[in-house]
This record gives sequence, structure tokens and C-alpha cells, in this order.
Amino acid sequence: MGQARARGTREERIAKAVEMNQPDQFFGYDRERRPDESPFDLPDDGLVCMVSKIDSRNIDLARKETGKDFKLGQWFCSTGAHSEIVVHGPFETSENAFDFAYQNFGVVRFMSLFSES
Repeated sequence: MGQARARGTREERIAKAVEMNQPDQFFGYDRERRPDESPFDLPDDGLVCMVSKIDSRNIDLARKETGKDFKLGQWFCSTGAHSEIVVHGPFETSENAFDFAYQNFGVVRFMSLFSES
């Protein structure tokens, strides 16, 4: 089998590249960004959840804290603060977690530390 074929189709390689560049954590807001608000700030008001990817850095803690059998690459949505955090999931994709946040918490935009989506 040739090297290019072993790497997958063009579409598969593009999808993998997009996934590799996707941030691992997003903050969900129940309001749009105000005109006077910097697109680079993560304001506290309107923040209702966090959507995160399960990776080698957080899998053990996520399993221990929630009792859920998370697997690498899955996603979760968390709400609350400090000792009142509630974790929802697992979700197979970030889009599934985003949809959950929209339907359950009224999230209308997500921001990461890298960009707004």
C-alpha cells in the first residue's frame, strides 16, 4: 500500500487536521458579545458552562470526580462552580456537547482561549 493511501483520503486527512487544530476547551455563554467587549476577553457575566475534551491530562480526574467511564477523545459539558460543578456527558463529539449546552442552558456562543466559534 502506498504512503498516501495509508494516510487516508484527502477528506479524511483534512478532517484529521481540523480536529488536531481544535482547542480542547470552550466556554459557553448565554449572550452575544457586546459591541464594547473585546473578542479576546473571557468575561464572567453570561458564562454558563465549559465544554472540554477528555485527554490524558484530565481523564483520571474526570473519571474519579464523576464516576463516569470517560474515554480519550470524548467530550463533556460542565456547569456550576467549585464544589457545585455538575458534569454532563460523555459526548462523542464537540458538536454533540455544544448542542447539549444550547438545548439545556441556552448557550448562544462558545469561546476558546484561541478563538471564538
